[in-house]
Amino acid sequence: MQGKSLEKLLNEARQDSDILAVILFGSQAREAATRVSDVDVCLVLVDRRYDPLDLSQKKLEYLKTEGLDIQSSSNSRFTSDSE
Repeated sequence: MQGKSLEKLLNEARQDSDILAVILFGSQAREAATRVSDVDVCLVLVDRRYDPLDLSQKKLEYLKTEGLDIQSSSNSRFTSDSE
């Protein structure tokens, strides 16, 4: 189920103009997953101001994908102040 869940999330993310990148992390990324492991992904959003309620709603939309643990972050968290 995890592969199908990840594929579904990636298909949805490709259609979402707010999603800049999807990062796989955790046991799946380390190739150490067991059959009971979840899939940990981080959604990197385009750099703009997000209303906290809108951001929560977006996360909830993606959480509907069974078997995934979603983290979300603005692109600005991944750039240094010197850039």
